Amino acid sequence: MNGGLRITEVIDLDHEWPMLAPLLRGLHEHHLSLMDATLREDWEERQKAGIRDQSREGDAIILIAIDAGRPIGLVHGHIAEHPIIDDRTGFVDNAYVHPDARRRGVLSALLARIEEWFKNNGADAAQLNVVVGNVEATQVWEAKGYKPYMERLRKDLD
Repeated sequence: MNGGLRITEVIDLDHEWPMLAPLLRGLHEHHLSLMDATLREDWEERQKAGIRDQSREGDAIILIAIDAGRPIGLVHGHIAEHPIIDDRTGFVDNAYVHPDARRRGVLSALLARIEEWFKNNGADAAQLNVVVGNVEATQVWEAKGYKPYMERLRKDLD
C-alpha cells in the first residue's frame, strides 16, 4: 500500500456495488469456512436489500478503503437504540480487509472513521460479532479496544 489510501463513503449503492460485492464475498467466504455453511445463490440481492433497508432508517454507513484505485477493505455499520435501556449503540455489521492488504493500517483507518461517525451520530458505544473460531479476528478486535460483552449461543435443530 502506498500513501494513496483513501476512505470513501458509499453514497450510491447500485453504482458502487461492483466494488463492494467482491469484498463482501471475501468476508462471507472466510466466515463460511469457519461456520460449516454455504452462501445462498441470491446472496448479493439479499445483502443489497438488507443494506437498503438499514439505509432507509437513516443510521447506517458503508465505508470503502481504496488504494491505488483498488478497493481493499470495507466497514459497514448502523446505530440502534435499545428498546428498554437508555443506550444508543453503533454496530459494526461487516468489516473486511483483503488478505494481501492486511497489517498495513487499513482496518485502523476504517475503524477510526466509523467510530467517529457512530460518536457524531449519538452512539455511546460500539459492538460487533466475531465468528467463534476466528482467533485472528478476535485478537485484532481486542487490540482495537473491543472486549467480550455478551455471549451468543446456538443449537442446531436436527
